Amino acid sequence: METLNISIPTGWNRLTQRQARWLLKLLSRSGTRLSADPRAVALLRFTGIRIIGSADSDGEWLVEVPTGERSRWLGRRKKMLIWISPEEFAFMLRELDWILKPLPAPWRPERIDGRKPLPASLASIPFGSFLAADNLYAGFLNISRNDAALSLDSGKATASLLDSMASLLVEGLPWWRRFFRRGRFSPAGRFAILMWFSAVKERMVKAYPDFYTPTADDSLAPETGGAVSPARLRQVMNAQIRALTKGDITKEEQILSLPLERAMTELNALAKEYAELHSKSK
Repeated sequence: METLNISIPTGWNRLTQRQARWLLKLLSRSGTRLSADPRAVALLRFTGIRIIGSADSDGEWLVEVPTGERSRWLGRRKKMLIWISPEEFAFMLRELDWILKPLPAPWRPERIDGRKPLPASLASIPFGSFLAADNLYAGFLNISRNDAALSLDSGKATASLLDSMASLLVEGLPWWRRFFRRGRFSPAGRFAILMWFSAVKERMVKAYPDFYTPTADDSLAPETGGAVSPARLRQVMNAQIRALTKGDITKEEQILSLPLERAMTELNALAKEYAELHSKSK
């Protein structure tokens, strides 16, 4: 029996930039014009497998699979025809389950719509810029939490929010491209920004557990999941700034310019101290 080895990417960080751009474009239209399982489409794309014939009496499909060898004369990869069962195809699809799951760690492509993004961790982004992006992210969640209720107007609203959010996380366009794009991002670019920022938020929950742990009597503790109302978010943001400035408004500009990692480390330490004092007072 001949053995056939097929290489399948195991995560976003294993994709080439070309593959990542293609997959982001595919997923950004998933649920609208895309009816097939995106894992199946990606599997055929990444492996070069091509379905030739319909299922036979045993339920197997005739497919064309590239081999590792190349033609002596044309230099192209040789291909072979094999029969594949639905069970074997489903087994290969499971290797691409990561496509449908949230990012396990912050990741973004090297370019988003031709612009260079900030480092994936966002550790050095100014605290004020992160608060602004977080505010826009919460607004997006509030509008889109009920997909069935999305109208054309709300769709434009979410696109505008993501465009504003993306402008905080990537470098500006060159002047000669600014006239044509006018600050707008493609659906694939917005999808990349949303997926990236969601992973950053998830990382922060794990990195700063004391700050992101709500307590029963702390109405300003930030929520880690679900949509947050704009009023609640403003309350949380103001509480964060007050905690870092110790009530001194003259330090507000200095605090907002701090790197995110430094500001969050201090907030997490303050939250831990508050929890310990509150526990002792009981």
